[in-house]
Amino acid sequence: MLGVCELLVRKVGGATGKLIVPSGVFVPRVPLGRLPGEQLAKYLMELCARPQVTAFGALVYDESSAALRKLLRDRDYWDALDKASGPHLEVFALRDTEGYGMEPGVIEMMTAASMSRSRSRGYYFSHLLKDYFGEDKTALAYPSFVLFLTERGSVSYCRLIPFRETSIEETFERLSALFSAIASGIDEAGGPTVAVDALWEHLKTKLLSLDYTLYLQDPPRDAGDAVRKLTAYVEQ
Repeated sequence: MLGVCELLVRKVGGATGKLIVPSGVFVPRVPLGRLPGEQLAKYLMELCARPQVTAFGALVYDESSAALRKLLRDRDYWDALDKASGPHLEVFALRDTEGYGMEPGVIEMMTAASMSRSRSRGYYFSHLLKDYFGEDKTALAYPSFVLFLTERGSVSYCRLIPFRETSIEETFERLSALFSAIASGIDEAGGPTVAVDALWEHLKTKLLSLDYTLYLQDPPRDAGDAVRKLTAYVEQ
């Protein structure tokens, strides 16, 4: 977003300096700014309404992701990740919560053995996967990255790329490498003005060759619905 603003300023006023965000003013691409979900939704919906391809992604974390939460509070890390994501990939962060459910069964006397059997029938699940993607009884690795490609107001592709929790430095390196791979893949495919199918085929080939795991997801097909429901998970 800042890159777009800089281009506009240069075009109108001929300025060549880099824009500085004043204290208290936040931009969507820096999760540290805690941009309200409704403002982020409006911004993304404006991008998705354009005729060209819009690429955006959500970095998903939960309360147990201690290293990632520290990274989110560090502006230097996010400035570097913002640069790695390039001009055609918008990135923000979402907070997920984990739930615990029980398999339906016959009610029995509460004994040590029955308690053990009850625990074995239980399962953990991601509220994001359950409520947004409709995947019941499915846990989610934290952090994970959900990539969206939209064209003409419709979600064309959505993939989940899981990671594993590790140190801040390693988490940063992995995220930076992923964002750089997606950004360079978009450029190599011809940029956001190419057809979404051609862009995705190139991105998919590139990411698979780099040993990323890509899980097919089924979000709302309408980009507006997809964005509004997704940004409800932005931590306020």
